[in-house]
Amino acid sequence: MIPPGYKKDAFLDSDDDDGISTIPFTEQPAFPRGLWRHPIKFVSAGHAQTVEDDTKERGRAFAAQYIALCFPNGLPEPAPSPFPICDICKAPVSEPNNMHAFSLVHKLALPMVHAPSAIDRARLGLKVMEKHGFDVDSRLGLGAQGQGMLFPVKVKEKRDKCGLGFVAKKAETKPKEVKLGAGQIRKMAAAQKKKDEKIHRAFYAEDNVEKYLNDLGC
Repeated sequence: MIPPGYKKDAFLDSDDDDGISTIPFTEQPAFPRGLWRHPIKFVSAGHAQTVEDDTKERGRAFAAQYIALCFPNGLPEPAPSPFPICDICKAPVSEPNNMHAFSLVHKLALPMVHAPSAIDRARLGLKVMEKHGFDVDSRLGLGAQGQGMLFPVKVKEKRDKCGLGFVAKKAETKPKEVKLGAGQIRKMAAAQKKKDEKIHRAFYAEDNVEKYLNDLGC
């Protein structure tokens, strides 16, 4: 692991300490200094693939030995099913009265069929499109590869007199400034003072003190 052209003693001092190096910092190798004491054995990609193949081969051999111990006469053939096999789901038909078609196994094996489209078939535009090869139930859009629109454009009633594409900007309305007279200001100050006293009494008043002051007539 030591770079070519370097000696091991050039990296260490006379005491052979791993934490001290006698060479300048700019000349030290890029890898950690402890790698030459405990080198890492790198495995090539080809050798790793060979090891993996050998492991799989040993696994197959062990499986064959296990099967030979459990079945010395060979694997038994599966017993034939007493029920007929369905051609669609390949499952045995054991339900009476043709109820196998309603079973979950049979339904999952069937190809998915889309529900019919809810578009009105009496529309004139749809009839014109069907004459040109459009199928409303195929779940394919317009175009040769079905890459176009899939659903018709929704009609929106236009009630304004603006042109198409016009977006009206809402005018910013500033609140009007209300000028108060001297009498109104005094009334507002008195009301605010009463409100503050009520809040202060609710938070800081004591029942014993209030009862004493009420007895004194204060």
